[in-house]
Amino acid sequence: MLSPDEQVRHAIERVFCLWRQLGSARQVVRELVTEGERLPRRTVCQRRVRWVRASYAAVHDFLQPGLCRRVRVRSHPPAKAARRRRPGEAQDGRAANR
Repeated sequence: MLSPDEQVRHAIERVFCLWRQLGSARQVVRELVTEGERLPRRTVCQRRVRWVRASYAAVHDFLQPGLCRRVRVRSHPPAKAARRRRPGEAQDGRAANR
């Protein structure tokens, strides 16, 4: 028998394993629902874990932090923000002829 912590860890690992296999959160939900798997959820400010039927929101919540990290690592550094032009100003910053 798994302890509550191990049950939660196992369920989360299952979501990531299915996501690597299937490639989308919706397919993961479909597979978990077909298998009758339940996922751990916690309400904000509560320590108690409750087990709910698999949903897109639950799967997305598990996957989102990992996806964000991966995107940040692979993305290019942010481009320098372009300065907004004032009305009547040419693109190169000079005052436009009126």
